[in-house]
Amino acid sequence: QIVVNNSTNTFNIMNYNKRIISSSLLTIVSIWLIGFMAWQDATTTIGSQRRSWCANALVFGSFRFGSGGEEVEQNQEDSAEFPISITNNSKKHVHANWVDPSNPKKEVQVISDFAPGQSKTFSSHPGHRYVFYDEERSFRVVHVAKKDKASFVIREEDTKPIRAVKVQFRNQASKTINVNWISDKTSEEMSVVGGIIPNTEADVVDSYTSHHFIAFDDEHSFRVELEVDSGHAHGDLATFTITDDMIGPPKVIFVNAAEETVHVYWVDPDVDPDVDPYGSEKPVVTSLQPNHQSSPVDTHHEHIFVATDEGKTFRTQFVIAKYHGTEIFHIEGHDGVARAMTKFINMHDESIHVNYVDAKTGEEHPVVRDLEPDEESEILIAHHGHKFVAFNEARTFRRIFEHTGAVGRVELHHVVTSPSDEL
Repeated sequence: QIVVNNSTNTFNIMNYNKRIISSSLLTIVSIWLIGFMAWQDATTTIGSQRRSWCANALVFGSFRFGSGGEEVEQNQEDSAEFPISITNNSKKHVHANWVDPSNPKKEVQVISDFAPGQSKTFSSHPGHRYVFYDEERSFRVVHVAKKDKASFVIREEDTKPIRAVKVQFRNQASKTINVNWISDKTSEEMSVVGGIIPNTEADVVDSYTSHHFIAFDDEHSFRVELEVDSGHAHGDLATFTITDDMIGPPKVIFVNAAEETVHVYWVDPDVDPDVDPYGSEKPVVTSLQPNHQSSPVDTHHEHIFVATDEGKTFRTQFVIAKYHGTEIFHIEGHDGVARAMTKFINMHDESIHVNYVDAKTGEEHPVVRDLEPDEESEILIAHHGHKFVAFNEARTFRRIFEHTGAVGRVELHHVVTSPSDEL
């Protein structure tokens, strides 16, 4: 404790303390006013929805508000942030979600009930993704924020479930490539582009969202599967670039779907297991925890791997089927050769059901019920050639899928309605 006897000094200290208190109160009031104005802006923009505003974060001192509450000045220190403008020129009320870059499956709603004819501007960062959809989820359009594409317009043609797009194939590999289109109904392949020499690109071709293509060389030494993203807007250009990484020697990733820690071994074909029972198995992945995946492991076609737990209560064998690209094997914790698996993703605008079709009798057995739009089913055990049928409750559409995946892999089936599926 400091005691000042001089009355003048005491008076000056008291005045100084008063100035400190007054300044502190003024700062607190200023911060409160800015927060109140931001709340007013969010409330005005959102109306009765009363949701949290995620697009414009209030950072004291980083921007100021105009008379209408709009953001009029960006923080110069944050050069990555920039404004994007969204306009709804469709006839539907639209919602928008922001996709978390660290978890693509996590979406946070940033616009609710975006009425026809409205425009909104908010801050974003390069590469941030936004998903636009209606209440019935009859369409899904993805927009990637770019500084050179800061304005995005949702058009009426973008709200159709199947959208016409343009596709271009670029060859940055060291081999000449060809491209075939694959029919989802018959699995037949039709030539689309041939003879794309290295470091060139093919002419633009017409396509639709969810179309599948195969890129390969003249010797058929590799096959690269390509799919047009269903998030493309009507008239978008979908570009596929084929590189040497995609056609080089295969890699394998192991996913531990078991409940125990697992180890993975490569089986060396040059070592006779009868002579050296343990020398033929070389460890490649050790102590892989449940619900984790390994780093990519270099491998070759027909290489054999074995997965087991610490107590060796199971032993699962995996065989590399690919010549190029990446295999993903799920370790489930059972003995024997790995099983083939499949999963259904509902890109339709209403809930669907999936039945397994018995090849001998033609009878259908339910395997997935009430799969909501944009949801994924549980992983199902399947075998090569197994057929499944997806349909809606009213049975106004019906689509057949055939499982062609290798053992140990999860083959994804996207359920998207096309005009030919209508009954």
